[in-house]
Amino acid sequence: MADYRGKKCLICDKEFVDGDDIVVCPECGTPYHRACYLEKGECVNHELHETGGSWQKQQEKIEEEMRSNDQSGERRCPRCGASNPSNALFCSYCGLPMGVSQQGAQQSFNNNAAGAAGGQPGFGGYNGYGPMGDPMFGNVAAVRFTPDSDLDGNTLGEYANYVGTSRSYFMTQFIRFAKFAKKASFSFAAFLFPEFYFFYRKMYKEAILSFLAMILLLLPSMVYMFNDGGEYAKMMSEAGMGLPSVLMNDINIKTHWFNAVYNICYFGTWIFQAVCGIFANFWYYKKAKKDIGRIKSENLGSDEIARRGGTSMGVMILSFALYMAVTIGMMVLIHYRAQLGL
Repeated sequence: MADYRGKKCLICDKEFVDGDDIVVCPECGTPYHRACYLEKGECVNHELHETGGSWQKQQEKIEEEMRSNDQSGERRCPRCGASNPSNALFCSYCGLPMGVSQQGAQQSFNNNAAGAAGGQPGFGGYNGYGPMGDPMFGNVAAVRFTPDSDLDGNTLGEYANYVGTSRSYFMTQFIRFAKFAKKASFSFAAFLFPEFYFFYRKMYKEAILSFLAMILLLLPSMVYMFNDGGEYAKMMSEAGMGLPSVLMNDINIKTHWFNAVYNICYFGTWIFQAVCGIFANFWYYKKAKKDIGRIKSENLGSDEIARRGGTSMGVMILSFALYMAVTIGMMVLIHYRAQLGL
């Protein structure tokens, strides 16, 4: 039987010890206390299920990276796993003091005591104390987060319940936003496909605005693509793949005004996507905070938190279909604009 001593149950966040009754997920191999697994009713390691990965291989990779970092002089943060210089006092990503003892007592982040030297609790930074109120040197207790840790009036467990998938990733981001006043991160999905990503995450206000913005910004490119005298149409024709005539237009794309609009929209598209990629996670955190607070004020319970949050593949697919329909419809209108008196 595998030795899980020193590893943690992802549900209760407690290390396995001799004598624990342990079960493993039949799909990914993630270990749990039997009581925890039965109470939860499912494996919570959603990332491995999404990627088809194995918990054992994941652990081997982490241990190999840690050995590699030790040899290269880097230090890996025990909380978020980010690599830091060997002389770093705090993790450059999540802010955890790098000199903490992992066997230290579990503490509340908001009520972290500063110690006898008179430092400030919580976010200290005075009298030799670091940004979490811990002494900057020495063997001190680690600041650890639990499902009951507070983030702006809601617990970490409530946020995890709201997020649903990719919990580890989003919890790391949410902690940065709530505890370190950060706003910027980066989401490749939100950068590449902002309108569809927001629909997938049920961020409907952001999704609708992004949907309209992307259609307007990409319209000049579509006009160029489906222009009778354009290079793209010629290339497709030479390749024997003629474009539907109903989508073609005869707008003069060689005028200065069209080139100016085209360039503005082209660069505007990249800027808009970059802004979405940088701030999508922060906007998601603000929405989660607001939704959870409203649900709790109405005493609707954790099931409503999970229902209100999570993801919706169906809505994303419908938004893609609507996007294509609107785009095609606009090109048809442009084609028949003279007949319609536009």
